[in-house]
Amino acid sequence: MVGSFLPRSAGLRRPAAIHLAAQCRAEGSIGVLPMLLFFLAQAELLHDGRHHDATATASTALRIAEGTGQHQWVIHLKSVLAYLSAVQGDERRFRELTADALSGTVPMRGALWVD
Repeated sequence: MVGSFLPRSAGLRRPAAIHLAAQCRAEGSIGVLPMLLFFLAQAELLHDGRHHDATATASTALRIAEGTGQHQWVIHLKSVLAYLSAVQGDERRFRELTADALSGTVPMRGALWVD
């Protein structure tokens, strides 16, 4: 289901991503949510200019990624949140998230980001 949209993920629109996220939650497919919510946050930010929604979506995805050991998505999500912090003028948060993202490592063991 989710894999079919991955090649076109850069053009993913908000309604489609919201629908897919709801479907993943309903099916208990938690492993896919950090990736999916990352793309939803990007759609909210870049296509719709919905900075508050993008921050909420990326924050939720970050909590899930951290909780499931998906280090690669933790780094990506901290980068998005760093950008949003800069846009909002929060220099302290921007520096903190940027330092975290740049110092992150991506071990290829543990929880997979696909079910």
